[in-house]
Amino acid sequence: MSIMYLAKVNLTTGIFDVYDEKLKIGDVTKLIYDEMDVSNEYKTQTRAAFRDPYGNKKREFQRSVYQFSELNKQDDMVVTGRLVRTFDKPTEYINPAGKVSKKINQESASIYFYFDTKNELIAFSERQSFGYNQFTRAFNYLLNLNSKGYRFEIFLQKDKEVLQEKIRGLKQVKNVKATLIPPNSNEVDMQEIRKAFPYIDDCKSVNANRIKIEMSVDDEINSLKMEAKYMQGILKAVTLGYGDVTTLGINNDGKKQIISSNQDAALTRVINENLNQYDYNEEAKSFIGDFLRKREIKNDK
Repeated sequence: MSIMYLAKVNLTTGIFDVYDEKLKIGDVTKLIYDEMDVSNEYKTQTRAAFRDPYGNKKREFQRSVYQFSELNKQDDMVVTGRLVRTFDKPTEYINPAGKVSKKINQESASIYFYFDTKNELIAFSERQSFGYNQFTRAFNYLLNLNSKGYRFEIFLQKDKEVLQEKIRGLKQVKNVKATLIPPNSNEVDMQEIRKAFPYIDDCKSVNANRIKIEMSVDDEINSLKMEAKYMQGILKAVTLGYGDVTTLGINNDGKKQIISSNQDAALTRVINENLNQYDYNEEAKSFIGDFLRKREIKNDK
């Protein structure tokens, strides 16, 4: 079995023009579709952890290069292709003198994706040496390079029920950190969020397309009230695809526990292994379709 994720692409720079009806979101998604190409690269350098011959944990700089490959643009505003990561990997070999020497090899790993640009959703599966954080960060960077004049931010879609259940499982909540962006112009989403948490208007009034929130309680007895309207508004925005939240609390065993909306509540679908490209596309299309239909049913109630 394999796990398929769903990520939401959000317009950030230019979103207030959409609110003011100076820009149509459909024109932006068409630009994304038209301008995606394989010409750009995203380069990073991070300190990665490795074990030395004695089992000691070491950190060394690791360079990675990301780029799109094998892009295929379909008539229904869908783009499929691969996001390729090429990275340095330390290894060892026996040199002519019979000694063990160290060298750096370059390896590559690719993730196939199904990008429904019209609905701003990407279906993909992570791989060893290529996780969902690396995928969304690199995809976001390359998308910003391709679609000049606009900027985007990508978040994994979250499962609202799973996130709420995990947070309710904490005996106490001590700290909440959230990153939120104004929602893309889905009126239903905006109305839902405004009812609970009016950050959209605050962002617009100061021309901010990202807001960070941190709340905490320091004493040993009290807990943040996650059922409060303000907190529920944050969770609402996160589960609609407009941010991330991390919660630190105390579980029923009296131990500290961190709940990450990405790691613990990502919206996923279990799919068969060894799918060919056609079958993977059909699974991705079905996943996106089911997600959108559930949203429509919920909004009609």
